[in-house]
Amino acid sequence: MTQISTSMGGYFEAHPKLKYLFFGGKGGVGKTTLAGAAALWLAGQGKRTLLASPASCSGRYLAHPPP
Repeated sequence: MTQISTSMGGYFEAHPKLKYLFFGGKGGVGKTTLAGAAALWLAGQGKRTLLASPASCSGRYLAHPPP
């Protein structure tokens, strides 16, 4: 298993031209949770963000759940 060696902030500082961020993996590993956390963090840093997830639980990260 790969160990995480840098923070999210450090990663984005090292890759300033990064435009897209995707999370993938098996079901139940936390993809939606990590995507939501990343979107909130990036928005807090002033970045334009779009959280797109087919998971029904993605509404918990938003002020208003999707219809």
